[in-house]
Amino acid sequence: MTEHINEGMIPELTAYCPRSGETYRSAGRRYYALAYLLTVITVLASISAGMLAICTGENVPTPWIGTIALIPAASASIDSQLKLVEKANWFYNCSTEYKALSREMMFLAASTPSPQLVEAAIGRLNQTERQADRGWSERLSFFFDKPAQAS
Repeated sequence: MTEHINEGMIPELTAYCPRSGETYRSAGRRYYALAYLLTVITVLASISAGMLAICTGENVPTPWIGTIALIPAASASIDSQLKLVEKANWFYNCSTEYKALSREMMFLAASTPSPQLVEAAIGRLNQTERQADRGWSERLSFFFDKPAQAS
């Protein structure tokens, strides 16, 4: 039975963990990039509205200045709902967990593990995925029926 486990399960898990870790890491990068982009847009809109109001006098219509001035408030609303930085951190934490699992799986693949060790490794993988799913649903999902909770 141990040979069957080594031939099938361990190599599959050894490939799965680093692939998953890289997927989560890439998603974390995308969320951080979106968060930074939102911040840059907010700052530029705030500065632009102020500079237009101060420097142009009546050359720029007031509704344009008002619209540009509303962008930071809209950005704050978007950020509080989407929780981009928190989601990026969640993805990076998942990536770290998968890296640790990957090292464990590589260790198991290099040896002849007992079925109990393989079962424990699979249990750790399952536990990691359950905790990650629970963390997402408890803290990072959209909540329209109650106010967003501070982290």
